Amino acid sequence: MFLNSILVFTLMISANFALGADKVKAISINPSKIEIIKGKTQEKNMEITKKNFHGKVVTTHVTEKINTKPAEGNKFVTDYLKQVSSTILSTKVDSKKLSKKKLKGSVMAKIQIQKNGEFDVLFIQGSNPLLQSYTERLLEEIGKFSPIPKKAGQAELQIQIPINYNFSK
Repeated sequence: MFLNSILVFTLMISANFALGADKVKAISINPSKIEIIKGKTQEKNMEITKKNFHGKVVTTHVTEKINTKPAEGNKFVTDYLKQVSSTILSTKVDSKKLSKKKLKGSVMAKIQIQKNGEFDVLFIQGSNPLLQSYTERLLEEIGKFSPIPKKAGQAELQIQIPINYNFSK
């Protein structure tokens, strides 16, 4: 009986693995097509208020660079974008409804990633509302990417990711 249950459990795991592989084939991202959107400002103005030794309040104005290195041609940024796309591809979200309808199409997602990996979805635009809502659920499931590497010299990245879907297989 115990051996039987191990065999059934093993078959269930391999069946789930096979289902996951189909989902990955239904979604594709070409990392070279990910577009980096240049920020409107390259500096952040801050006002720092402190008390000095004598208790007097002193306000100083500080200008800090947001990104210290250019994003285009930066090997660390390119590697990070590949990591972002593989995170999206490896995320599993239920796609039975889309598979039944045999949907096919592409969606453009624009996101802003902070240096700690947290991100905001700025917009999702696509050919089909079901694919748009699927992309939204997919990004919600991710929650947070890995932090942007310090060597990349980027405090934040704003990117446009074209995601291609093919649930007709």
